[in-house]
Amino acid sequence: MHQTTWILQDIPYNPSPSIVTLERVVLEAGYRLVKTPVVPFSDRMPDIPDDIPLPIVIYGMNTMIQTTSRHPKWRHGLFFEPEKFEPAAYTQALGDRMLNSDAQLLTCEELAESGLSPTEKFFLRPNDDSKTFTGQVMDFREFWRWYHQEPGDEEYVDLHPDMRVLYSTPKTIKAEYRTFILDRKVIALTQYLPEARLLASPEVIEFAEDIAARYAPSEAFVCDIAATNEGWKVIEFNCINGSGFYLANVDAIVRSLSAWQEHRVTEA
Repeated sequence: MHQTTWILQDIPYNPSPSIVTLERVVLEAGYRLVKTPVVPFSDRMPDIPDDIPLPIVIYGMNTMIQTTSRHPKWRHGLFFEPEKFEPAAYTQALGDRMLNSDAQLLTCEELAESGLSPTEKFFLRPNDDSKTFTGQVMDFREFWRWYHQEPGDEEYVDLHPDMRVLYSTPKTIKAEYRTFILDRKVIALTQYLPEARLLASPEVIEFAEDIAARYAPSEAFVCDIAATNEGWKVIEFNCINGSGFYLANVDAIVRSLSAWQEHRVTEA
């Protein structure tokens, strides 16, 4: 049986702390590491050596995940089913367990024509895991300016008229936690707001695993959880192949995902 190979996006300038940490941990754990450059915002397939055997785990930014998900071999290194990571899908499944259970699914054009007050604040995020833009609180005036930007503007985001977004009322959050889940069990976690902390309440684990029993977008995934005055709430699900680690136990994540992939190949 082959040992798991980790295929990481090569970011030569200013790599994220997660990429730097993951590279170190993979090598310390004794797994093979392959780094490959990726052309941002391109459909070009990363140049990954064809002779790499399964099992593999891929880690990188959105372009790498999207392109390798279409490859008959490299897709086996991902835990990614796009339609199950759509916020509209898991909001419908989880109801009031979601932080933004009141979210409405709209197109950008529908929101632009909604007639909201210029100063009315709301939370907006894309209805997918593509990170086209980061979910954020804004007022309608800010959205209007953003929507009518031109390519080349400093903060340009391609909010085309038929892009589907989720619109909801702003919420008050006391703290935010990131849980890494495999086979519906938490394998690592960290607090990341208001500050990154390794310690987290066991109640976070209990809530995360209860959620995973109800809805799992893949065999492995990330679930972000908020502590609110109304109790624990799910913020969102993220693809584990591109999620930041903050202070989570990266060694536990690497060893757990590697063992899982090796078991899958053995069964096949």
